[in-house]
Amino acid sequence: MTEERFGSVVFRQNFDSGNFGSVEKIENSNEEDLLEFKVWTRPDCAGTSYENGNRTWFHFSVSGVPSHKTLKITMCNLNKQSKLYSQGMTPVYRIVPGKIKWEKVRDRPTYEMIDGQFHLTFTHTVLDSKITTYFAFVYPFSYTDLQKKLDLIESRFITLPWNLPSWKSNEEFPKDAIYYHCATLCHTLNNLKVQLLTISSPHGMCADREAPLNHLFPDGPSSLPRRFTGKKVYFISSRVHPGEVPASFVLNGFLGFILRPRDPRAALLRQLFVFKVVPMLNPDGVYSGHYRTDSRGVNLNRYYINPCPKLHPSIYGAKAIIMYHHRGGRDCKCGADTKFRIARPSPDTPPVIGDGSSTTTSSCSSSTGCAKVLIKVILLSPVRVTTNVSISKFRASYRTLERI
Repeated sequence: MTEERFGSVVFRQNFDSGNFGSVEKIENSNEEDLLEFKVWTRPDCAGTSYENGNRTWFHFSVSGVPSHKTLKITMCNLNKQSKLYSQGMTPVYRIVPGKIKWEKVRDRPTYEMIDGQFHLTFTHTVLDSKITTYFAFVYPFSYTDLQKKLDLIESRFITLPWNLPSWKSNEEFPKDAIYYHCATLCHTLNNLKVQLLTISSPHGMCADREAPLNHLFPDGPSSLPRRFTGKKVYFISSRVHPGEVPASFVLNGFLGFILRPRDPRAALLRQLFVFKVVPMLNPDGVYSGHYRTDSRGVNLNRYYINPCPKLHPSIYGAKAIIMYHHRGGRDCKCGADTKFRIARPSPDTPPVIGDGSSTTTSSCSSSTGCAKVLIKVILLSPVRVTTNVSISKFRASYRTLERI
């Protein structure tokens, strides 16, 4: 069900990351200026054999509300979120046309547990009957938003000489030059793109490209990023759980920083490191308005040990990239038998950037003479990651960049 109508009032969810399950109007003759509705969210994978109990994300629009009427909306079947709302969290809204930026609802919401389900009630006054008001659990950042952002970034760097296929390694470039490359790492089960960004400077960049990896880079060898020598690698990913939207905003902040052309800190980091970034590990879940799982009801965060390229393509791809650079630029299997040594950071190890997430440090050296490679794995998600490596939580901010 993509919409529900109550006279002139229409609830819709027919857009990227939209979610509501059903709506019921509450007749209230005592308050003429009040329109009251109960809204139920769709659980992840609703109506399929993969349906599960994750019911927190909501995102829908309401149009046709008479001018100066107050909407009172009660979300009836959320997973328990008392801790969030007791600390000041509120739903958000935006108005189209008008305030296209999201804002918090002005009046503090109320909440209670009824029959084991979390009920959240909030109000909003509509000033013009011609507008459409969108409501969401938190500030959304959809798959479509990501594609628009990546297209905008691509337009800034696609014409730079050292980003073109014809560039040769002996050509000169400015000290603060930026190498930016966006490739399709794989496609999801619903055929959405999982993109891999490679960000660095042309320092240490070779004329050849990285080696192809099995089941990955469907656009062919020409879509692979350039190979670098003498640089350590940072791997950053986010949105393995669709409802954890703050991870996308942290990542956007990081991209905004590391791609600054005239910031000496960003320029130094690009000279020293190669950043491998997967901005959205679970596009299917994001697009479908899920809270935690993909289109098959799978919590992808539990499949790093033995990911399947057909069933968990984004996790398979992320692990393959990590292992490729961990082994000094050599392809390897990324199944359950893949193991590597964890080098625990010493007090002198430079800090990494994160948002209360998980980080893993690993190093690799071989008797065949491959250079020692340092992989920093930064998973922008506030939850644990089950893998075959040691995971430790950390908290840092962009100020740590000044100490690198």
